[in-house]
Amino acid sequence: MKRLIPLIICALILGACNLPGNVNEDPNLVATNVAMILTNAPAEATATQPQFPVVVTRTPIPQGETALPTEPATPVPGATEPLATEPPAVPATPTTAPTAEPTPVEGDPAQGFGEPDKLDEFVNTNNVWDYEDDWFSQQVTGGHLEIISKGTPWWTSWYTTRPEITDFYMEATLKMVNCSGSDRSGLAFRLTNNSEFYFMSLSCAGQWGFSRYNSKNEIVDILEPQSSSALKAITEENRLAVLARGDSFEFYINGVQVGSAKDTVNADPGTTGFFSMSSGTINFETNVEVLKIWYLD
Repeated sequence: MKRLIPLIICALILGACNLPGNVNEDPNLVATNVAMILTNAPAEATATQPQFPVVVTRTPIPQGETALPTEPATPVPGATEPLATEPPAVPATPTTAPTAEPTPVEGDPAQGFGEPDKLDEFVNTNNVWDYEDDWFSQQVTGGHLEIISKGTPWWTSWYTTRPEITDFYMEATLKMVNCSGSDRSGLAFRLTNNSEFYFMSLSCAGQWGFSRYNSKNEIVDILEPQSSSALKAITEENRLAVLARGDSFEFYINGVQVGSAKDTVNADPGTTGFFSMSSGTINFETNVEVLKIWYLD
């Protein structure tokens, strides 16, 4: 009987583990981490102050801001342009000038670093980014990385790849295909084995922010969600970027610096990638068109 007790204890410990499915054995990958944010909702909620099942340091929702929906929103399928009944007339002499290159933005770090150390245009990645579990999926398709949170409210998912770096400039061009309320996605970086990392987020409300995720399943907003004139509509392509040097961070949107911060908590090297969180939208989708990273270590 005494021999059975350790076996029972081991069985209970193993039963408490939450292992992700479809783990890719590629040694260049870091397994996707998914974690349900801890519930810390108030005893009573009002229409203007919805319950947030998440431990988070942030100010209350400003008066007049729309409360979160009580039911997951239904995603809007993408519309297609109807075919013309007759082909348009073609001018005898082409008059369309070549597409001009985007005007460089003064102060854009990407203009001064030269060629990136890592460039991914999501064309042929040999399944490096492909992953799926019960809450989250991503795949390379149609020349972009398609990231989907399947709709479990406040479930945060992330996926990163090596190498582990501390100082870098990282930027990604992305757009949200469908979203509502507080859905958000963005850049994840300095992810360590303790599942602690930083992230720069873009929300469906058209705001960006800088946060830290810790091993206690807590999200700490270092820079609370805020608007910026540099940000285009979320359904359009926006280039999010972070310049990390030690405890100093600078944040850029479409080449324009929108903020900076200092934080000493996650100082160790970590992996980089993306995160996504649905506040209830079914199949909340973000498409990443290109990823560039310059190593400054």
